[in-house]
Amino acid sequence: MKIELQLAYRGKFKWTFKHRIYFIGYAFDHEGKLYRSAEDFSSETEIDIFIHQLKGAFAIIYADRQQVLAYTDTIASFPLFYRIKGDTIALSDTPNPEDKVIDFQNSDYTKIFCTQSDETLLKDWKSILAGQVLIVNHDTDEVRIERYFKHYSEEKHPSDKNTEDVFVQIVDNWARQMIQFADGRAIWIPLSGGYDSRLLLSTLVKNEAPNLHAYTYGLKKSKEVVNAYDVVKELKVDWHFIPYTKEAFQYFFTDIWTEYARYNHHYQSVPHEQDFFALLALKNQGLLKEEFVVVPGFSGDVPTGSYFKNFDMHPHTYIPEEYGVEAKGLVDYIAPWDAFQQWICENRLSKFIVNCVRLFEYFGAYWMLPMWHRDFLSLFYELELKDKYDQRFYIKSIFKYYFQPQNIDFLKHQLDTAHANMTFRELMKRALPDTLVKTIQKRTARSLVADPCNLTTLYDMLYRQMQEENLNLPEKDFNFNRLHAIYTLERLKNNFQ
Repeated sequence: MKIELQLAYRGKFKWTFKHRIYFIGYAFDHEGKLYRSAEDFSSETEIDIFIHQLKGAFAIIYADRQQVLAYTDTIASFPLFYRIKGDTIALSDTPNPEDKVIDFQNSDYTKIFCTQSDETLLKDWKSILAGQVLIVNHDTDEVRIERYFKHYSEEKHPSDKNTEDVFVQIVDNWARQMIQFADGRAIWIPLSGGYDSRLLLSTLVKNEAPNLHAYTYGLKKSKEVVNAYDVVKELKVDWHFIPYTKEAFQYFFTDIWTEYARYNHHYQSVPHEQDFFALLALKNQGLLKEEFVVVPGFSGDVPTGSYFKNFDMHPHTYIPEEYGVEAKGLVDYIAPWDAFQQWICENRLSKFIVNCVRLFEYFGAYWMLPMWHRDFLSLFYELELKDKYDQRFYIKSIFKYYFQPQNIDFLKHQLDTAHANMTFRELMKRALPDTLVKTIQKRTARSLVADPCNLTTLYDMLYRQMQEENLNLPEKDFNFNRLHAIYTLERLKNNFQ
């Protein structure tokens, strides 16, 4: 089997090669050593063993005469794709649609805003999912995929004081890792009104990180913005607020957005737009230096338990009910909520949410994803469900060790909080006819609680733009991501005609 490497990543991070290892991203080993390039690895490194101790965001390709190993990290933050054609397998970070055979009718893409399982919009390209390794054996021509990191654990235990101590050690290590990685460059935290970004900012302040900044965007009177302001006021951190108005959203329809979006969907995800307008405003104000580091808090709520509910379910029925898609690639031999967690991580979170990091690189930033480091994930995957309902262990710990000592222990908005038991809102959604539910959602879509980032305004602007371009339009539901997915497919279709 011949190997064709197509490594043309367009972002701030760059591929490096040495000792038969291609590396992009960053990683820390169990002793805290930082790996920035292939040169940081020893020539004696046994990558199939060493990979299990690395914490970070990276992709690694190892090639020798016997085999090729291609690894994604826990959340595939640097996507890898492969295509088998005859006796050649192509490995790429940017799949090339050379035969122009594209699936423009992919319903998963318009419902969960990405493709599912190893599918892409390109018929002959497949993706290597989060925590997977592609193995190519030169002697036998065998090509197979294995999971080397799983988003679940079959062994569970209750939390105790030792669990709290491990949690604090991991979080404090984040600060040291971020400071070491930044190496004097400015660290920017996209600060929401929730808990995850607040925790990142809190531990950086606790550990006296230099050159620290935060930004928040949306509607000025929203609870998100009010909470963020209260946090930075107490912590005395440099903070910038960017109002999301019609004027800010105009840039979505310019060449600046088109250039970014063209190279950052990877034929598997809707390009992420939410931080785009904030970063553009900060750049235009001269606040972003040539090199800086962005550390977002997404999506710490998932491993810590926000998706878990205190009722029995089966993912084969639950996922279609909640997301409108038939689940693909489910792990059927584990606990149902663990199977759901594996599915949501290697699909919507990995491909759509984490793809936001491409925005940071577009504006000249490096980035880190501490909440997807394997030690943090493993800690929570091994907890019993009773400690994860309503994020009980997580919220108790962050308030006890970080928020209360720093006087930032106020709650986020109640409707923005996960609930283990079915809420009245969820009960009504299940009990009422779909048409009535949609009517209620439309009427409440523009409220500060439902739309703190003012995306319904951007929805209206994009809807009108699609009308002017005579593109296919859905029934109005004010779900911006859904409309954006349809718009992206329509623009791709026009590009290939």
